[in-house]
Amino acid sequence: MFRLILFLVLFTNHSLQSQTIDIEKFKFKGLSFRSTKEEIVKRLGQPRKIYEPNFECGFLSSEEQGKPFYALDYGNMKFVGNEEDGYIIDDYQLTYGMSFTYNGMKLDMDSSLEKLIEVFGTELFGSFYHSSTDSKLIRFSDSDDGIMFYLKEGRLSMLTYWSPC
Repeated sequence: MFRLILFLVLFTNHSLQSQTIDIEKFKFKGLSFRSTKEEIVKRLGQPRKIYEPNFECGFLSSEEQGKPFYALDYGNMKFVGNEEDGYIIDDYQLTYGMSFTYNGMKLDMDSSLEKLIEVFGTELFGSFYHSSTDSKLIRFSDSDDGIMFYLKEGRLSMLTYWSPC
């Protein structure tokens, strides 16, 4: 009986850990998923627009968190955050010439579901279903938030940050 319980505990723990991704392994144009405003501006220049997104709820909600959050809008790439918490990539719409890496492996808008399985593993993307536009939430390790991956016509098209409301 003890062996069965030990097996179940180890298997469940392994399954939960393998269903997440490591935020530190993402790199976008030399930037981490979470960066300071200074790092972002140094790498990408001044944003097209800065505004308060006023999310209704979640980890980037000014009202819910009791502090202001700002969006640095670069068109196809948007960061949201503040000086205290740093800025995370909230929205990344892939176009030709745009890419990012995860654990050193390059992904771009030509990346297929098979490429995502190669990079992130079957446990995360093997259950992805096929339709004209698919999405899949993958949570960060040791966190409730994560990234929503979007595929369009079988290719990676966009990433968005997700947090629970």
